[in-house]
Amino acid sequence: MESLIQDVRYGFRMLVRKPGFAAIAVFTLALGIGANTAIFSLVNAVLLRPLPFAEPERLALIKESLPKLGWLELSVSAAEFLDYRDGNRVFEQIAGFTDQSLNLTGQGEPERVQAARVSADLFSLLGVQPQRGRTFSTDEDRPGTERVVILSHGLWQRHFGSDENVVGKLVRLDDKPFTVVGVMPARFQFPYAWTTFSKPAELWIPLALTDPEKKIRGSDFQYGVIGRLKPGVTIEQAQADIESVAATVHEQYPNIYSDVQVIPSVVDVKDDAVKKVNKFLWILLGAVGLVLLIACANLANLLLARAVTRRKEMAIRSALGASGLRISRQLLTESLLLALVGGALGLLVAAWTMDLLVRFGPRDVPRLSEVRLDWKVLGFTLLVSILTGILFGLAPILQSARLNLNEILKDAGGRASSSGGAGRMRNMLVVFETASALVLLIGAALLINSFIRLLRVPPGFDPEGVVIAQTALPAARYQKTAQLKTAQRQMLDRLAALPGVQAAGVTTNLPLVGDRGIGFAIEGDPAETVNTAYNAWVSNDYFRALGIQLRSGRSFTDDDREDTQPVVVVNETMQRRYWPEGDVLGKRIKWGGWGDAWLTIVGVVFDVKVSTLEAETKPAIYMPMFQLPRARSNAIYVVRSAGDAAGVIAAIRREIRAVDSELPVYDIRTMNQVIADSVSERRFTMLLLFSFAVAALLLAGIGLYGVMSYAVTERTREIGIRIALGAARRDVLMLVVGRGMSLAFLGVALGLGAAFALTRVMKNLLFEISAADPGTYIGVAVVLTAVAFVACWIPARRATAMDPMMVLRYE
Repeated sequence: MESLIQDVRYGFRMLVRKPGFAAIAVFTLALGIGANTAIFSLVNAVLLRPLPFAEPERLALIKESLPKLGWLELSVSAAEFLDYRDGNRVFEQIAGFTDQSLNLTGQGEPERVQAARVSADLFSLLGVQPQRGRTFSTDEDRPGTERVVILSHGLWQRHFGSDENVVGKLVRLDDKPFTVVGVMPARFQFPYAWTTFSKPAELWIPLALTDPEKKIRGSDFQYGVIGRLKPGVTIEQAQADIESVAATVHEQYPNIYSDVQVIPSVVDVKDDAVKKVNKFLWILLGAVGLVLLIACANLANLLLARAVTRRKEMAIRSALGASGLRISRQLLTESLLLALVGGALGLLVAAWTMDLLVRFGPRDVPRLSEVRLDWKVLGFTLLVSILTGILFGLAPILQSARLNLNEILKDAGGRASSSGGAGRMRNMLVVFETASALVLLIGAALLINSFIRLLRVPPGFDPEGVVIAQTALPAARYQKTAQLKTAQRQMLDRLAALPGVQAAGVTTNLPLVGDRGIGFAIEGDPAETVNTAYNAWVSNDYFRALGIQLRSGRSFTDDDREDTQPVVVVNETMQRRYWPEGDVLGKRIKWGGWGDAWLTIVGVVFDVKVSTLEAETKPAIYMPMFQLPRARSNAIYVVRSAGDAAGVIAAIRREIRAVDSELPVYDIRTMNQVIADSVSERRFTMLLLFSFAVAALLLAGIGLYGVMSYAVTERTREIGIRIALGAARRDVLMLVVGRGMSLAFLGVALGLGAAFALTRVMKNLLFEISAADPGTYIGVAVVLTAVAFVACWIPARRATAMDPMMVLRYE
């Protein structure tokens, strides 16, 4: 123990004697370890940490798919939820939930909040108790007694000012009084953003299924189902049991399920949570780990160069009786000291990086807000620091094991050159750095190329100068369809009259914001044929407001009233798919939501990207909002301004509130922001990998520069003699650059092979570009080669500037 303390003290003294070396080493390690810690904390929070529920491994979701219609992942209908709950033999409990947006009024500014209707036993199923108050009782999960609400911790703080006495108070949700019965803990979230057809909730109300809802089956797939498996039951056993329940139900209702094929599936909650981000998070962790390995190679090269100046010291220690093991322990102690100090500073880098990840990361990454330093992350940092210290400390230890004491002690000049083995080791490290940097650069370049191609995809509308705003009219005050339509018309007219507004429209669904599908029939097709399309209800000026061009026919007008022939507008894709050889204008379709009326197609608009920019365009049907015999309380207003779009935001809020002062106006943003938000996950991945690739490029360049600088210093006498004997400076330049570029070319060749193999895992993250795109590979190889040339050229220029007389006199 005493000798170990001596080693630590001596190691600190050696680092203090070389503050420049120590600062560079610690800074490099802090960046490498800090970045690894930050990304691991993200992986830990999203992929590794158990969900914050009791025995989360026993939680499973029940979903459904309709393969005939191409709908592969849906929630279930209310009646099917009850079928699975009452007919299964593998779940201890099953609860239902669905999302719902509500207007929160009566205290402070009106606010639109995301709510969840949940079964009364959901919280006990999850094993979570409220921070204040209680959960719902079974009696409150019935129509007529469901006017109770549980608040999220965030909403309690934001809207209610952390009121200690909030339990028992009345709040107004969609103009109906609800009693607050509880407040959930700070970290509780359900549903997560990833849950099928549900959004994270800020408050919860009882599910309280009505009799009409309980009778709906084979349609209206909006109810999530979560269950707790009985001990020892596997997902496969649960799948078989639920399939058995579904088969029995389908036999009971053949008239419903003969046309619509409904297939249930049971999935693990954790697997469902991370399926969209699993691969890209592991890719990020692998990339940042590669950066750390490059940093280790750089430090190993530094230590090898430094070890040459300490060869006499090590030889003397050995001559005085120090064993090889004792010298190796001393060198390893110094390496570990560097690594631990770098790791400690790396925690500061990690904390700063994690804050950026949480603040600017895409919102659809599950549990992103839970990224934090915990004991697992701290243990990871300590382990990485120790392994890093051992890794880059091995090189000088291996070199010291091959010391020739007689040669070193006889060297009067004290400038012994390094051994051939040390030189080969440094060269191997440079080749590894170059190859690794190339792999990261190619991966980043592929993502950048994909991102640029994605942004070039025409969305089908003109976003410049367009602002959107959403609001919702509460059913308690707007009980009749005519009232809803009148209020929406008034808001639309006021927005259209604003100074500088060129067009204003209203819709129920917006491109890149909501994807609502409907089933429809085409006149003349067999009765059993069912087709699907994207659907939006829109006002007359919607297409002009959003900049969607009319291809043929006409748009909607004021003459399209409820007492006139129902009309619709479709997109190009729908025309090509269902009427590829004929004129679509005048064709008729039928949609159950409009009753038995046939809807005449009067216009065709150009295709618009609905869900994402990269998704295949679907058939689309646009219906005139004010001709439909129905109305929806939710509305999205689209305003095109001649000036700065952001400048009309305050006016939009004011004009909507002028019609109803208690309406919340929310999600106000420009269409350019909508597009940016739709690609946020791709942008996030690209920026992170690009940052790691740039760091790897700089480290590789610095590593090559360091090796070549040391080589020039080591061969000073040789170069001086060459110049004295008449060697041209160009020959010296080629000698040095040639040696360095040979290492770079070898690294590039190995890196191309590795990249070709490794980038295959990224193919799902790419858009319209192959993982083996030759242009990307060649371009990145050229860039890396250019950086390597500069790293070699600088020390080579210094070599050509030597005065041979000064060099030989010194020798």
